Amino acid sequence: MKFKTYIASCDEDGGIYCYDLEDGHLTLDEVVKIPRPMYMAYSEGKMHVITEGEKGKQGSYLVYDVADGRLVNPTSPVSSLGLVPCHLCSDKGETYVVNYISGNVVKFPDGKVVCHEGKGVNLVRQDKAHTHMACFSPRKRRVFVTDLGLDTVFVYDRNLDYVSKARVPDGYGARHLALSPDGKYVYCVNELVSSVTVFAYERGVLEPLDTFMCPIEYEGVNTAAAIRLNKAGNLLCISNRGENTLAFFDVEGAKLKFRQKIGCMGNFPRDFDFTPEENFIICCNQISNNLTVFSLKEGNPEFFYAVTGVKNPLCVLTLPV
Repeated sequence: MKFKTYIASCDEDGGIYCYDLEDGHLTLDEVVKIPRPMYMAYSEGKMHVITEGEKGKQGSYLVYDVADGRLVNPTSPVSSLGLVPCHLCSDKGETYVVNYISGNVVKFPDGKVVCHEGKGVNLVRQDKAHTHMACFSPRKRRVFVTDLGLDTVFVYDRNLDYVSKARVPDGYGARHLALSPDGKYVYCVNELVSSVTVFAYERGVLEPLDTFMCPIEYEGVNTAAAIRLNKAGNLLCISNRGENTLAFFDVEGAKLKFRQKIGCMGNFPRDFDFTPEENFIICCNQISNNLTVFSLKEGNPEFFYAVTGVKNPLCVLTLPV
């Protein structure tokens, strides 16, 4: 099977780097020029993209058709209806975008906006609401929205009507989520205190069960970023910026057991993902402007090689073609 890997290069002269992926090797096919793409989401033959606006201006949302792995026929960009859009999800023509600085979540094409209010205990990073991720519940009947500023995961229906909410520990900063294959558990990586909070999930309600710390030896500022769970649901990984590591946990339902950490072989691992066959991990190192690839042999990661020359890589997504 052939695969295409897409990297969002969030630079004024950046774009979406499209690579052919074969046996862990990335070969550049084309660069789709677009200023400051932040994140991508694939759904039903289309690539949904958000871009960061110029300083103080709203970001944008646009959609490409995906034809034989290539991004074609872009729509005209529309406003993200907020400052610094940082994540989105899409399904059956409905797309949900979160704007980090504005602290809101927006439904497209409706244009409905829900704004969060409040602040957290870390007044430097939690001075106000900072929405950070939107993703669907296991059956896609509801939308989860994390808010780093409020230490909260919100649950909405698909019309963005409020259903429920649940919290991570004060000051931990809820950032991104991963869902167990059976839909019973939701794992939240906390940015400000590198950790994972595990929630039980049933019928629109999240129940916090436990929070598992990631051991950090780095003495400077460390912020966790991405979280991914393999298809079997027994191996979870998070990235740490500052310490510049990928940390792995063995998973058994609601229980996590720290397994190991490896250096990301770059600086500031903003995003990473398992490849579809889960024999490799591709990591975006934002400050060092490189991609690093790790092979997975029996679940044990080993550095494979690096790709340089991608400015400010923020998001990675791999699809079969």
